[in-house]
Amino acid sequence: MTKYKLTNKRIGSETIQMLEDKLLSLIDNTAYVGTDKLSVFKNSIQIIKDYQPYNSNIHLNSALRHKKIAYGVAIFCILGLNPDAATEIGKQHHSTQTRPSNNILMHMLDTDAIHKLVDDFEKCEGNPKAALNTANTINKLLQENVLEMLDETNNSIKIANTPKRKYSTEKKQELINELVKKERQKNPTLNKSDIARLLEAKYLPELKIGFEQIRKYYL
Repeated sequence: MTKYKLTNKRIGSETIQMLEDKLLSLIDNTAYVGTDKLSVFKNSIQIIKDYQPYNSNIHLNSALRHKKIAYGVAIFCILGLNPDAATEIGKQHHSTQTRPSNNILMHMLDTDAIHKLVDDFEKCEGNPKAALNTANTINKLLQENVLEMLDETNNSIKIANTPKRKYSTEKKQELINELVKKERQKNPTLNKSDIARLLEAKYLPELKIGFEQIRKYYL
C-alpha cells in the first residue's frame, strides 16, 4: 500500500503552538471568560497534546487506508495532528449543549485556508457525518504539495548476509520502480497486489515475469 508523509514535518507542533497562543488570547477576553466555549476549547487542546504522536505520518497513513475519510479526521491529518484526537474530542463534546461550543476549535484552526486545498471540504463543514473521497483528497493534496509519497523502494536498511543481485535483476528492479511510481501517480490508492496485477497486464512482454514474481520479489 502506498504511504505518504506531510511535506511540512513541523506542522503538527506549529498547529499546537498556534492553538495555545489563541487560547492565551481568549483567557483575558471578557466575551469568553467563564463560557463553555473557552472550557471546551481548552480541553480540546489538551486532548490534542495528549494524543500527539512523535511521528504523525503513522496516523496519517492509517486514516488514508479507507475509501472515505471524515471531514474532521481529514483536517487533523493535514495539520499534522493525530486524527484519534478528533474522535475523542467528538466523544467528549457530542451533546447538544457542548457541540456548538466545540465549533470554536474548527474556527480557531482557520479552516478557510484548508478549504481552498480541497473543494469538498467547505461543504462538509458543520456536518459531523460528512465524509470525503480519500483517493480524490489524496490526489489534490499531492498536487498542492501538502503530501508527498514515501519512496519505499529506497530502503536504506541492508541485511549483511543478503546475496548480491545480478545486474539484469537490478536493472529490472529499476524499471519496475519507475513503472510503480508512474502508476501510483495515476492512482495513489493501489496496493501491492493491485500494482503487481497492473504491471503484469500492461508490461509483461517488457518485464518477462508475472504477477507472483513481481509481487514477491520486486515490490
